Amino acid sequence: TDPVYTAAPAAGIAAGDITNWDTAHGWGDHGAAGYVATETDPTVLASVKDGVDWSELTGIPNDILDGDDEGDTDWIEGGGNVYRSSGNVGIGTTTPDDALDVVGEVEIASSASDGALAVSANSFTAGSVVAVTTTQDVGAGEIMLEIDAGSSASDSLYFIECARGTDPVFRVWGDGEVTADGAFTGGGADFAEMFEVSSGRASAEPGDVMVIDHRSSRKIVKSQEARSTLVSGIYSTKPGFIGAESDWAAHSNSDEIPMAVVGVVPCKVSAENGAISPGDLLVTSSIPGHAMRDDDPKPGSILGKALEAHESGTGVIKVLVTLH
Repeated sequence: TDPVYTAAPAAGIAAGDITNWDTAHGWGDHGAAGYVATETDPTVLASVKDGVDWSELTGIPNDILDGDDEGDTDWIEGGGNVYRSSGNVGIGTTTPDDALDVVGEVEIASSASDGALAVSANSFTAGSVVAVTTTQDVGAGEIMLEIDAGSSASDSLYFIECARGTDPVFRVWGDGEVTADGAFTGGGADFAEMFEVSSGRASAEPGDVMVIDHRSSRKIVKSQEARSTLVSGIYSTKPGFIGAESDWAAHSNSDEIPMAVVGVVPCKVSAENGAISPGDLLVTSSIPGHAMRDDDPKPGSILGKALEAHESGTGVIKVLVTLH
């Protein structure tokens, strides 16, 4: 128990002002030593060597953990767990908006069979189960979501798997192969192949008619003459799908371009052989990189069919690439 003070602290407390000095803790005469007692110690009912449980301590205030005057009655301990039945938990913030609101970096590591990080949303009804968002302008080469595996990881691992129940409908494999039950719908309407431009990537631009370079192996150039049987496709403006023989990561630093070989693509055209109408057969024109109509094309010279009209001069129209 606290000593009984008979004088105001502002006036100073002398040894004579404390009436139960010698019996404050039952430790004998404290007056001569100048000690002032505060609280009585908790009573420990079990031996320390046997382990002390909270239930064996008496006199512990409810707010001993956080130091405030409110206590911690919202936190419940039982069965080896510590939890609370309501409210939000914030780490790095005093105003958590969600059940767990963390402001700062989070690292999770585990050897559990269900993975290092498992997200369950069995009561989910709307919105996103997992959302990766930022209000920042992400720079070139920055990564929003990265999934890495060891350099010796199996080609048969699944980087990503999406399933409906137990039926997998989409997978990204360890070797980069992608399999899906559904169709792929892109922003373009053509299938393009990556080809190297002999004269350099900068020598051509999207919409140009391209021909095979007979002086090189597996290379193309912008068309230069009319009715060429070397016609190979159109420099794609926005491919719907791109095929390539080499590693896709190498394309950005090469002279390769996506050349549409099938599908609908914008194409540069000329009316030098007459106005173009939808359905007209198109071949290379004498204007570099352009196509023109031809009512009687020779075998091997057909680039495709016009899908739009063009009356005079040069311009760009949609073309259905159908090499023949």
